[in-house]
Amino acid sequence: MNQQPATLTSLDPRGVFRVSLNRPQVCNAVDQAIIEGLEEALVQSREKNVRLVIIDGRGKGFCSGVDVTALLRMVGSRRHAEFRSLVERLQAIPGGFVQLEKPVIAVMHSFALGMGLEIALGADLRLATAGTRLALPETRLGLLADVGGTTRLTRLVGPARAKQMHLFGKEISAERALQWGLVDQVVPEDQLGQAVEDWVAKALAVAPLAAGLAKRVIERAVTDDPAACLAMEGICQSTLLETQDLSEGLSAWMQKRPPQFKGR
Repeated sequence: MNQQPATLTSLDPRGVFRVSLNRPQVCNAVDQAIIEGLEEALVQSREKNVRLVIIDGRGKGFCSGVDVTALLRMVGSRRHAEFRSLVERLQAIPGGFVQLEKPVIAVMHSFALGMGLEIALGADLRLATAGTRLALPETRLGLLADVGGTTRLTRLVGPARAKQMHLFGKEISAERALQWGLVDQVVPEDQLGQAVEDWVAKALAVAPLAAGLAKRVIERAVTDDPAACLAMEGICQSTLLETQDLSEGLSAWMQKRPPQFKGR
């Protein structure tokens, strides 16, 4: 019997591309196979027929973090520069989802720990089931969260709260994460599927080119000079003026009907 891939992907007719971590026997701990699967999923997610991306995990929880045994095999006898190259490869996974000009939704249940949380930090929106545990426990091992967990967490929740999670190895609940702005919605587990569908419907109702460019400007606005971001807004808007989606959006508004955006 063929073993299922460590990362499963599927695309539905609406353009919803689902990426599922699939090592449930080890709580979706990240190994070489999951890394390669996520890298391939990033390539696939750039296809024109993909409208939005959902990242979730099969089994008992979203992701328990890096598979330490697998990590040790990957590190082996690498020198400092070689190890930094490996880190850059891992960082490129959530970083790739950040750069993707399409909505990316992370759907977490039960636990999102270590690199699992760092993958979710690369998403635009995060949905979690009630009671989901979130943590970056790397400092308890003598390491730090180096796949965006230090940088992106600080940008989301501020330095004081980020320090609580890093300096104490603090685990927080989904409910606390919602208060902090780390999670966007918390729902009972039996309502998770409907909540995902509600988010998908909202995301598909807007023009994809406009949403993608807005995402890029928002990412830049966090760190860049405001004047540079305002200039970027004008450039993006001038591009959108020539799209078919704008004509469709205006026609739909005049005719009082839902728009049928094509991403052109």
